[in-house]
Amino acid sequence: MPVRIFDISKKLGLENKEILAQAKAMGIAAAKVPSSSLDRITADWLEGELIKIHPEAAARLAPKPPKPAPVEEKIVLIAAPKFAPIEQFKDKIKGDLLVIDSNIWMKADYEPLFEVLLRLKQNCVIVGDQLDEITNKKNRTKFGTDENKCARLGIDRVEKLQEADLVEIPGVTFESNKGAMADPEILKYAASETEQKRFVTIVTDDKELRVRAKAILKKKAPQLHRVLKGSDLLEDAHQILGTLRISSC
Repeated sequence: MPVRIFDISKKLGLENKEILAQAKAMGIAAAKVPSSSLDRITADWLEGELIKIHPEAAARLAPKPPKPAPVEEKIVLIAAPKFAPIEQFKDKIKGDLLVIDSNIWMKADYEPLFEVLLRLKQNCVIVGDQLDEITNKKNRTKFGTDENKCARLGIDRVEKLQEADLVEIPGVTFESNKGAMADPEILKYAASETEQKRFVTIVTDDKELRVRAKAILKKKAPQLHRVLKGSDLLEDAHQILGTLRISSC
């Protein structure tokens, strides 16, 4: 099964540029960008050489202790065989990967959406450059300003879903990329995943990103993608939460 450069980066806790530099030194021509894929044998060879250079990375490969059993939910989400808002919501985001754009993570109005993701235990994705872009906004703006509050809200939401083991952050590195541009990396990630026959749903309020995503993915994988506006899910989220509050009274 193909292995991507940023998967090796995540596995060993090293930056993408370190992985690419070592691959170049070893003459691995296929390793060009973080989303490049290698065959399993080549990836194992590259990982072995990286561990020799960075022995501390071996500690990340040690088995992790099992996670404690999740706390049982007290609220029953579906009181009847068919609950229209939930079924409608799930139908819109069905697929292998739900990629949520930075503008959704950082906007206060989308709190109902993230609450529903938590309640339904829905996995989602934020690529490493998105996290870096949000982090850079937090660091470059004055504390207490609207932009700073939005950035901090985005990071808080990522952490909340991370604690529930519901978010994947492909390409994340030890330090934020100061020049991170999230949109190109979202498109590269989505295109790479559809090449692996995985269905990708992108949720964004960025019209340009929606146009580019539809154009690129329609050409690469017409049957393996969906591009939504945040409002496409927000109304369903409000209906779901409203019904749950009534049923819990």
